[in-house]
Amino acid sequence: MPVRVRGWKRAWNFVLRRAGMCALGVSRARAAVSNGVLVHVSLEELPKFDAREGGYKRRRLDPKVCTPLGGDRIPADDLWIYVPTKRGMPTNEAPIVQSYVDVVLQGCLTISSAFADEFVQTTDLWDTARLDDRKAPRYARPLKAGAPLKGIDAVLRRNGRTIVTPDLRTAGARAARPRRSARPGR
Repeated sequence: MPVRVRGWKRAWNFVLRRAGMCALGVSRARAAVSNGVLVHVSLEELPKFDAREGGYKRRRLDPKVCTPLGGDRIPADDLWIYVPTKRGMPTNEAPIVQSYVDVVLQGCLTISSAFADEFVQTTDLWDTARLDDRKAPRYARPLKAGAPLKGIDAVLRRNGRTIVTPDLRTAGARAARPRRSARPGR
């Protein structure tokens, strides 16, 4: 069920060093509003879901902060949100990888183009290290080869988030480094 959640900010803030990428995470932010999806997970399956979401901690989510997008009602069941246990930022060693972006945006597009746009607009840290890894995905569950990417690319372009190449990512990282003075003692 698509929803908006108040009081939680989404960002590229969960570094997966072993995978060499940065994933999405949330953190509390009083004035923030982020769109997302409520997914039903049975009590029997919850431990498996927790294991899959390693590095995140499951926290209770107050249903009052959720607004359904559509005619549905927020379920009376317990609601949970997964929060990174340790936050970081994308780096050249663990960038935002396009294979992960593709999967997330494909999911958003199954709801609507506007939902995908809102996702991009309400996610922080896009302007950090990014890598187009579509030819050699770092993400463990990438889209299948031959999946349509035009819609995903259109969402990114509409929202000023073009796909980057390894060369552009590296060039941007070099330009962002502080310069050292050539004079001794500085």
